[in-house]
This record gives sequence, structure tokens and C-alpha cells, in this order.
Amino acid sequence: MKLVRNVIAPIIFIFLLPFISILFWYTARYLDGNITLLFIIFKNHGLIESGLIICNHVFIGSKIAYLLLSIFIIFELIIMKYLPGKIVSGSQTKTGMTPTYKENGLICFFTTMGTYLLFSYGLRLFSPTILYDHFGELICALCIMSFLCSVFLYYKKVNLSWSTEQTVSKGSIFNFFWGKELYPRVYGYDIKQFITCRFAMTFWSLVLISFTAKQSFLFGLTNSLIISVLLQLLYITKFFYYESDYLKSFDIISKKVGFYLCWSFLVGVPVIYTSTANYLVNHPIELSISVTIALFALGALTIYLSYLAQYQKQKKYLLASGFWKLSRQFDYFLEILIVLIWSLPALFNHFYPYFPLVCLTILLVSKAIRNEKRNLAKYGPAWQAHCKKVPYKIIPYIY
Repeated sequence: MKLVRNVIAPIIFIFLLPFISILFWYTARYLDGNITLLFIIFKNHGLIESGLIICNHVFIGSKIAYLLLSIFIIFELIIMKYLPGKIVSGSQTKTGMTPTYKENGLICFFTTMGTYLLFSYGLRLFSPTILYDHFGELICALCIMSFLCSVFLYYKKVNLSWSTEQTVSKGSIFNFFWGKELYPRVYGYDIKQFITCRFAMTFWSLVLISFTAKQSFLFGLTNSLIISVLLQLLYITKFFYYESDYLKSFDIISKKVGFYLCWSFLVGVPVIYTSTANYLVNHPIELSISVTIALFALGALTIYLSYLAQYQKQKKYLLASGFWKLSRQFDYFLEILIVLIWSLPALFNHFYPYFPLVCLTILLVSKAIRNEKRNLAKYGPAWQAHCKKVPYKIIPYIY
């Protein structure tokens, strides 16, 4: 098992994940979101020839893709440093070090969105559809960028004062894939915060805006896309409002920064989570007014409940009270429900718009299982008693 986790699985994922992300884009752009057609291509042409057909002109990205990403990264780094915000503390490491962050995520998010809209719609310096038009090239460029970022972090001198307990070597492949440092920093920038928050979440938002603009130019805006995008933007806004607490979450305080984290956030988030909007661009669906209102109201309510559940958890109330008496990972249930709701406007003609829901469900269920094992090992009989009091893991009264 150690060989699989430390060597074999990382190698497979390093080579497979970038190709999967390109397949994902290709299916939406050229196959009408029909995954069955993708399998037919592989059946008719074989693995290698199909790969060459699909990758074709986007394999290494393009000049415009790298230019767009460079401008975006530089802009985010500048506003991350210079826009106002108070300094907040993260969770203390095992060595007693406490990371600090500048709490200006929300203002950076609105500044980025406003700047994109001003320069595209207002000043017409570029088309607001530019990210959609070059999305395949951007995906390839992001894959290369995530790999190079991982290489840099692997060879970067480890800052022992921040993460001594995180530098135990388990082999070069393991360290490259899972990372060596818990809180790598470069010129005062926290790499983990920038990748997971400022890049991934903000770029996700810009992609949504570009997709919306593309449908508007092609068919006119439909309420299905508007509802899906509005709910996602509301969710992202909630995230940035809650960013300082997210930086204290278990995911942040336990995961080192390597290829897995870099690819997941630099590529996975803007590619996978925009799937519903990507599908709806070329599938204009008009919902009834009552369905539209109901979906938005339910989605907005679920996002608000998610905020309240996280607030309760951060305040460290007894985890068997409030929302947490319904399930031991009630926040996971709400996350899954949110993604389901913003996917429903795509209806049920294809599986593609629901791929984010499947990915998130698999991810959160596996995390819940790991959490259960960790809590059992840590708390023993106390955790068993808690499980009897709160019998459901994620979905109340079901699982």
C-alpha cells in the first residue's frame, strides 16, 4: 500500500490529470457535452491517435493564454499586497508557529471582477468572451503552470521555521506530488493562500463571466445560465467573506503544497466547477419563472445555511448541537446540495453538467471516511459515543 500511495498513484495522476482536463474541455466544445461520443472516438481511433486529435493545437497552450494568465497573476499579486485589510492569524503549527494572512479577499475579488467588466464591456480593450474563446489553450497553459509551480516548490529551499514537522522525506515522487512544505512563502506571499483562494476562486468567477458573455453574443442570455452563474458567484462571494476562517480549516492546516494541490486549484477548480455554465453556453434553456425563482431561492438559502453551519463549527459549539446534530459532516451535505442546485438548470439531457457534483461527492465522502478514522484514533470511546448521538455521517437520515 505504501508503494502505491507514495510512488505508483502519484505517477499515474501526474500524467493522467492534465489529459483528463483537456478531454473535459474537448467534450463540451466539440462533442455537445456528450461523453458517449468521447468513448466512440477512442474506440475508433485508439488511445494515441485520439489523444493527438483532441490535443491538436492546444497541447502547449498559446501566446494569448500565457499572456492572459501572466496579467491575471501579476494583477492579483499586486492587489493582494496593496489593497487594505487587517492581519489575521491562522492555526498554530506543531512547532508553535502561527501563519498570518492579510484579510482582503473580498475587496480583491470585487476589484478583479470590476476591472474585468470595465476593461471588456466599458473600455472595450478586449472581448468579455476572451476566456471562453481561448479556454482550451488556457487549460493546457494552466496544466503546464501547475507542473512548473510544483517543480519550483520541490526544489525551493524549505523554510524550516514554518514547517519543520512537514519536511520528513518519503521519497522524491511522494514529496513532489504531496509537497514538502505546509506554508511555503516567497517574498512574503503565502503560496497556499494565493493558489487556493486568490487564483482559483477568482479565476473561476472570471471564467463564469466570460461564459455568460459568450451565450449572450450567440443566443441572448437564458435564465438557466443566469441562475447557475449567479448562485456560483454568490457562493464564491460567501467564500471570500469567510476566507480567514477557511485558512484555519483542516484542509489548509494539514495539506502540504505539491502537485496535487497545485493542479487541483489551478486547473481543477476553474475547469471542473464551471462545467454546468460551459454546457449551458451552447444549450440555451429557458426555465419557467416559478422554477427559476424556486431554484435561486433554494440555492441562496442553502449557501446561507452553509455559512451558518461553518460559523457554528468555528465557534466550537458542541458538534452535536445546532446543524451538527443532523449529521457529523453537515457542511459536506450542504456543499453537495449547493452544487446540485446550480447544476439543475441544465436539466437532464447529458451527464456532463453534473460532473462537478459527482467529483465533489466522491471527494467529500472519501474525506468523511478519513475524518471518521482520524477522530476514532484520536478520541476513541468518546467518538464512538458521539457517533451514537449523531448517527449520520453526511446526509441526515440517509448516510
